[in-house]
Amino acid sequence: MPTRFIVRRAIHLFLVAIFIMLAIFVVMRYAPGDPVDLMLRGGEGVTKEDIAGMRAELGLDQPIHAQFVRYIRGLMSGDLGTSIVLKRPVARLILERLPATVEMALGALLFSLAVGIPIGVIAAARQHSAIDRVSMGLSFLGISTPGFWLAIILIMVFSVHLKVLPSIGRIAYEMQPTRLTGLLVVDSVLTLNAPALLSALSHLILPSVTLGAHYSAIIARVLRSSMVEVLGQDYIRVANSKGLTESRVLRHHALRNALLPTVTVAGLEAGALLSGNVIIETVFAWPGIGLLIVNGIFARDYPVVQSGVIFYALLFVGINFLIDVAYSMLDPRIRWG
Repeated sequence: MPTRFIVRRAIHLFLVAIFIMLAIFVVMRYAPGDPVDLMLRGGEGVTKEDIAGMRAELGLDQPIHAQFVRYIRGLMSGDLGTSIVLKRPVARLILERLPATVEMALGALLFSLAVGIPIGVIAAARQHSAIDRVSMGLSFLGISTPGFWLAIILIMVFSVHLKVLPSIGRIAYEMQPTRLTGLLVVDSVLTLNAPALLSALSHLILPSVTLGAHYSAIIARVLRSSMVEVLGQDYIRVANSKGLTESRVLRHHALRNALLPTVTVAGLEAGALLSGNVIIETVFAWPGIGLLIVNGIFARDYPVVQSGVIFYALLFVGINFLIDVAYSMLDPRIRWG
């Protein structure tokens, strides 16, 4: 186990996490708009004393460094503050929304792997053919297409015209399964609730396809590049000279050795899928952390926005740390790089 490498990377990532938290905190405090003004706007008989009292109650009257120290102390004890608008602990709000965000990310990850890997393998096996050019053209289109635009197109086709898939929410209201994990698909399976499973899957398809389309294109291009390099190696020629079938050479000799860069991309993708779904959740009214943050931004709900963004950032940093550790164990040269 590369202990020194892990400790060194952990210290670096800890410093990165502190910098991210400080940057987010400062940006939120100097962003236009005042939460007290939004909360008291339209109230009759609001005096300056009421405004000052509200600012003192929220701690906004203190210097920014004192606010940051108080926030870090709360963060270390698991207290992320209380939502200014919803009047509920932010930690509880995030935990309630986390299963929805994870479910969409897993759906998108499965879609991107199921689509990206076959396309990458076929394109590499048929290099410079029409299939290769069409596949890479489609992958380029997938990388270039904005997620919100693709979401609108899918909604127009499958929800508005064909009326085969729902466009908002996670499940039909009357089909909510018994909550066990918070992942509706998993809960439906565990409780043997077939109608709830069908409803949850039908609601999950469009958001997962929208979120996973971009990453499936990336996986296809990365895997094709790796496969082309591997297929040019001597041991592949030896395998072909032994009379092995093309599918056996691809699956057992080429794909296995070409997957390492793809695994790295998939790992990074997992973090990006969790943290990059803010717009997709908003378009599909998906009740995850991304939608919570967007609503918090419009309401200037400082605790919700800064805790949500910091949660995403720390999650991304943590996933990168695990990838670094896994890579260092697979390739010892990285420990000394």
